Amino acid sequence: VGDAFAGPVAGLVLESVAGATVCCAVSMTVLYGLARYGIHPGRPTPEERVLADGGEE
Repeated sequence: VGDAFAGPVAGLVLESVAGATVCCAVSMTVLYGLARYGIHPGRPTPEERVLADGGEE
């Protein structure tokens, strides 16, 4: 089994899969943070601002 993973192609494939996994984990963490806290944490969301202003009636 070790000989199958010794070639340069197998190493390149494993490295690319590991890199894609790390990139996916980082992007999902950033997107979760933006979805949870917004771009400007502590400021009201657009929905809260519309409801506070009364909106267009």
